[in-house]
Amino acid sequence: NDGSAVDTLSELQTVVSTAASAAVAALGVISDYAQTNTQPNPATPSGSAPTVNDYIAAGVTGVTATNLASINDALATSSVTGTSVATSAQVQALVNAYNTILTAADNGDNTNNTANPTQAQYALIGVTGIDTAAKTRLLGDVIDTKSQVDVDATAEVQALADAVCAVMTAAAGAAVPSLEQIQALGITGVTADNLPAILQALAATANDGSAVDTLSELQTVVST
Repeated sequence: NDGSAVDTLSELQTVVSTAASAAVAALGVISDYAQTNTQPNPATPSGSAPTVNDYIAAGVTGVTATNLASINDALATSSVTGTSVATSAQVQALVNAYNTILTAADNGDNTNNTANPTQAQYALIGVTGIDTAAKTRLLGDVIDTKSQVDVDATAEVQALADAVCAVMTAAAGAAVPSLEQIQALGITGVTADNLPAILQALAATANDGSAVDTLSELQTVVST
């Protein structure tokens, strides 16, 4: 703490160079893992999974022992490649995106839709299909009611995203969601017997999904 280890230019340069080299090496571990794995939670991961210390060395904050598996799971998706996380800023954006999703999943519908995860943040963690404002609002509303354990793997978030997309497609009068997908969103009162009537009600809503882009709106359509 007395500065004696950096009180000459050569000592300071050594500290800087060592840290820079460590950051390059850590980013290499992170980007290599993203590049060589193409599916979340790989049964046999290719390469070394980044550690909390790797993220710290890369200058990235917000990675802990609690969320490390989630962050690495996002790296392993096919949408996240080596070039997606080649810089500290890119890795930080991914970490921030997943942390936003995990924070939103607090088991209560208590987050304003404007504060929900964004379309870009879902894409950053490798989740696909969320490409409209309506889908983003509904998925955010759904995640807000979930617990962190329900969204701590990208496959779980993707399954919810797929269910949201199916609802929006049904609203446009095309392919329809399954009973399981509607139930997974947290909608109640749906059974195999009344599913056909519910799908007809969905098809009668606005094609852009604006009438079912919140859980309360979707529940109303189902319950009416």
